[in-house]
Amino acid sequence: MALYKQPGSKVFSYDFTVAGKRYRGTTQQRTKARAEAFEAELRTRARERGPSYFAPRRAITLRELSVRYAAWIEEAQLAPKTRTYYSQGRRMLEATPLADMLISHINSEMVERTKFTCTKWADGESRIEEASPAYANQAICTLKTMLSKARDWSLIAEAPRFKKRKAFGRSKMIGPHEEAALLAVASQPLVDVLMICMDTGMRPAEVYAMRWEDVDFRARQIFIPHSKTPTGRRQVPISGRMTTLLAARHNGQAAGWVFPSDSKSGHLESVSKAFQAARRRAGLDPRIVLYSARHTFGTYALASTGNLPAVMQTMGHASVRSTLPYQHHNSDAIRDVIEQRNSAAPNDLRHSLRHSPRHSGGLVM
Repeated sequence: MALYKQPGSKVFSYDFTVAGKRYRGTTQQRTKARAEAFEAELRTRARERGPSYFAPRRAITLRELSVRYAAWIEEAQLAPKTRTYYSQGRRMLEATPLADMLISHINSEMVERTKFTCTKWADGESRIEEASPAYANQAICTLKTMLSKARDWSLIAEAPRFKKRKAFGRSKMIGPHEEAALLAVASQPLVDVLMICMDTGMRPAEVYAMRWEDVDFRARQIFIPHSKTPTGRRQVPISGRMTTLLAARHNGQAAGWVFPSDSKSGHLESVSKAFQAARRRAGLDPRIVLYSARHTFGTYALASTGNLPAVMQTMGHASVRSTLPYQHHNSDAIRDVIEQRNSAAPNDLRHSLRHSPRHSGGLVM
């Protein structure tokens, strides 16, 4: 037999022989057409590359793969943030039942049922909590790359596909009240960092790495030479209050870090602890983070100007899809249209609604 379903399974399995070698496994596909296409590709690979490529010499668990993957992370030419991302994702995976499963048995259904956890720190103490969808996706993305490497290392025939979980973006904004409350209790350099993020939409990491040679007081602009994406190289405006705070820090320097520190990089690297302390003293929503300042800038800039290309360029977005989440539709205009339609309704319709028993308790037209 070629394709079949195991009792109780929703996916097709394959069982075929090429050049005297028997191949068995799961296609991870629920529809027969996709399963047939998957099996046909496996047959082709078995004929072209032979069993030494197709079948692993020994089935290994995800935990065993994790050890080799950790070594690859250290040896590969990865950006520091990428290396940290995959390392954290790997540790999250090791804390799940997936870690002790054979990598050839891991499928999308198992990943969907897996509950990921992460360590949260508060008041100097740590606790284990269920990971948010965004953090769960970090583990899922890491799992994808791990199994892709396992395929490249001939440990599995194919790397299954996984769906990322629905994660909601940073929608919490810092309104005038929240900003005033934070600035009233914050200390330096958090005060200046927060105002720059609020007035430019710069990412916090971009603010930390500002240099005086990139600050143009005459043109009232800051040049960002290095960023998260290639389109991140851009000019951002300097507001009036930024001119004041930057002038206070400047002291006639022609070059150097705007926020110097004794860190390895030579500049400020984080104000997260200071922000958390200020947010707690101000009694604000814990969902407000420093990155909310960037979201606030994008939302107000787009709503006030309606100039999508300008906002994209200022925020360093590579595509419209990155900027559109900052566009919050105002329901007032829609409500006004409905009110106008109802006001223009025939008198007999308005009269019947006003005296209807279903609406007698509260409908006013």
